[in-house]
This record gives sequence, C-alpha cells and structure tokens, in this order.
Amino acid sequence: MLVVDDIKLICPMCKGELDLIRGGKLFGVLKCCSCNSLYPLGNYFPGIPDLRPRELRIGLYEMAWFKIFVIESKQQYSKDINRGVNEIPYYIALLKEHYSTKYHSKMEREFLEKFKRVIGEGKVLSIGYGDGRELRLIGRNDLGIDIFPSDIILSNSLGVKALLADTLNLPFEDRVFDGILAIQSLGYVPLKLSHKALLEIHRVLKPSGIALLPLEKTPSKDGVDKEFNYVYEDEYVRVKRHFHRE
Repeated sequence: MLVVDDIKLICPMCKGELDLIRGGKLFGVLKCCSCNSLYPLGNYFPGIPDLRPRELRIGLYEMAWFKIFVIESKQQYSKDINRGVNEIPYYIALLKEHYSTKYHSKMEREFLEKFKRVIGEGKVLSIGYGDGRELRLIGRNDLGIDIFPSDIILSNSLGVKALLADTLNLPFEDRVFDGILAIQSLGYVPLKLSHKALLEIHRVLKPSGIALLPLEKTPSKDGVDKEFNYVYEDEYVRVKRHFHRE
C-alpha cells in the first residue's frame, strides 16, 4: 500500500492497490495488484510516483527506469512521441518560474477566502497544481496533482507534495477529500471529456465536499465556450455560481 500525506494512492486506471515491488520509498517501481500496471517512483522527484496514464508518459524513459530495477515490462505506450518531446519546453520554463503569492483578482480572493472558511481543517486536493500558488494563498500545505513534470519538480522543491496524475484518472479512493481546487485547470480538458473530469472530482469528494472550479473564457475547437458548458445541474454536479479567474 502506498500512502502520501496520510492519503492512500491507488492505480488510476483500475483503482486497484499499489505495491512497491522494487527499490525503496524514494526510488523504485510500483505495481498494481489488480491490472499489473507498472509505475515509476522517484524518476522525476524522490518519493513522488508518476501515476499518469501511459499516453502521457515517455515510453523510452520509463523502460530504461524499469531496466535499472531489473523489471521486464510489456506495457504498450503510445506511438505518438509528441507528448514526450513537448515536455522539454516545460523543463526550460522551470528556470523562469515565479514563486507567486498574489491573487489575480478581487473575485478570486473572495472565492478562495470563502473556500478556506468552509473547508476548515478538512483535506484539500489541488488539481493543476503548478507551483502551489492557490494552496499557499489559503495557508494550506495539502496535496496537489499536475501532468507536467516541471511543475512537480518545482512544487516539491518548494516543500509541497504534488504528484504526477491526470484529472480524468485520479489515483485516489472514493470520498477522500473535503475540498478540491481546480483553478483554471478544467480549461485544459477537452470539451468532450469535461463531464468525465467532473465525475472524477465528484467521486473523490466527500458527500458534503466543496469544489472550486473557476475558468477563463475557453473556447473549444468547435467554437463552443466552456463558460456555458459548466453552468448546469444534473444528478452529479450542482453549480451554484461561476466566475472567470481573470
């Protein structure tokens, strides 16, 4: 069983339990007890697993990592290497990152301060964590996730735990968090997958949990503005009020 900051991590694809099969707590390889998927531990930052779906990972890099720990892997990776190549600019951008401590607007301050009051001492997850700005603004040191290794390196270097994981496949058990922050993050989710992202957020939230999901105006490729696609109510999600971060 793998635990980070008192929160159990599970296989993001089948939700099975993860075991450390090689190495130690800082560097090693994890294996799902149900679907046998392998995940590197510590290949970007000591003690931090890469729990993204395989299509978001670099196959060549991971196969070399598994070989170090004498593991034969038959995992199939996407043939499209663009995602891997496109990670390079994020490493370069890491050198230019700012340790941000400012609100972007009065409205953002209003919503984050209200979120802080409502959540109290409950557990918070920040999605699309970046350098952890939102958690710092509310004075918390909770858990974050991001899909970009550069952000994971940055946030963990600053002393805040952040995992490599995808919003569409969260590596957490059901009903774990009291609050979720996804500041502008859903703007990067393809419109056709938006509902899946909201279902995952709903799954890991406690029944009385609160999610803060502000967006910038984000038109999709077919010209549909996400502002209107997130203002709805169904059996899973009730949106009381919405705003754009900017």
